Amino acid sequence: MKIMARCIGLTGGIASGKSQVRKLFEEKSFKTLSADEVVHSLMKKGQKAYDEILQKFGVDILDKNQEIDRKALGELVFKDKKLLRCLEEILHPEVKKTFDNWQKQNAGEDWIVYEIPLLFEKNREEDFDLIYCVSVSSERQIERIMKRDSISLEQAKARVKNQIPQEQKMAKSDIVLKNDFDDLDELKKAFLKTLDLINAPKNNQS
Repeated sequence: MKIMARCIGLTGGIASGKSQVRKLFEEKSFKTLSADEVVHSLMKKGQKAYDEILQKFGVDILDKNQEIDRKALGELVFKDKKLLRCLEEILHPEVKKTFDNWQKQNAGEDWIVYEIPLLFEKNREEDFDLIYCVSVSSERQIERIMKRDSISLEQAKARVKNQIPQEQKMAKSDIVLKNDFDDLDELKKAFLKTLDLINAPKNNQS
C-alpha cells in the first residue's frame, strides 16, 4: 500500500503570483492541482454543479455559448454573502471529492502542491503538511489587479479587502515567498531558494 503524499497548501493574496509559482513547482516535477481550475471545470455545461447553479441563479448568468459567465456570477455573489454561501454549498462537496481523488492518485509522491487562494478564509490549515504563502506589496498588488481585471482603483481595493490581510496569512505560513518581481527569472531564483526549506524541520523554517 502506497503512503499518502505530503501536501503543500499554496496560497497568498490576490494577484500575488500563486499560479506562476505553481508552474515553477511543476517545472521541478511536483504534481499540482489548482482549486480555481477545479471550480472552473465543475461549472462547465454538462456538469452536475452547472445545473444546480442555474437552478439557483437563473439563466441571466449564461454567456452566448450557454456557459456560465464567471464574471457575471462573481459580481452577484461578491455583493451578497448569502448567495456566496449558496454557491459554495453547491461547489464545495465536488471540489473536496476532486481533491481527495487527486491525493489518492498521487499516493507515493513525496510532496504534492494544491493551489488554494482561500486556504485561511476557509480554515483549511489542518488539511496540509506545509503552508507556502506568496506575498506581494500592497502597491504592486493593486496595480496587478487593475491591469489583469481591467477594473478601477476602488474595485481593486474592494477585492483586496474581501480577503484576510496578507500579513496574517504570512504569519500563519511555514514558508513565505515575497513576489514583487517583474522579471520571471528573478522570481525563479527566489523560488529555488525556498525549495531547500520544504524538507527542513519546521522549527528551522522562516
